[in-house]
Amino acid sequence: QSQQDYSLISSFMLHLRQLQLNLQKIQFNHKEHMIIWKIRHHMMHFMSILQGYIVHQIYHLAFQDFLHQLKQCHTLTQVKKVHQFYLNQCKHRCFLTPLEILITNLLNKLFTTMKQFYTLACSVSSILNAENLKKIKEIGQQFEEESLFLYTVIKKLAFKGHLQMQDLLTRYDANHYYSQRC
Repeated sequence: QSQQDYSLISSFMLHLRQLQLNLQKIQFNHKEHMIIWKIRHHMMHFMSILQGYIVHQIYHLAFQDFLHQLKQCHTLTQVKKVHQFYLNQCKHRCFLTPLEILITNLLNKLFTTMKQFYTLACSVSSILNAENLKKIKEIGQQFEEESLFLYTVIKKLAFKGHLQMQDLLTRYDANHYYSQRC
């Protein structure tokens, strides 16, 4: 079970990193491509927020809790139990449990939109005609709507007392970008 949990968590984190690297690969030099830069920037900002949240929640908070609980263990059975609790906390904080299915689905929609943007942006790297520009703008609008909807869901969960959502909400809306749009 532990191996599967580590694999699930690692796959999620590698997926985040791959998306971010793909967005960084997009290179344009023409003024006409300013819309692509704007959408790319928005997506990269989102990925930075999400990665910062994950790093803080897993590498700092969950691991500190794990170390604290580990100091109180006296048997191998207790160590195994504390370790499994740590892995469950990591999965929970990465939205990889059935309880977070709504957040997981919204994130997956955003990830799919980012992949579509990356594929299209790479295919039009030198020639940006009106049809491709329209598609890129539609993807940008779709990302905006999806990320705004994710913000509203996170906000509702945070106000219901979910501590992890409060941390994510603070990071997600640090510059009040989303709260000004609601």
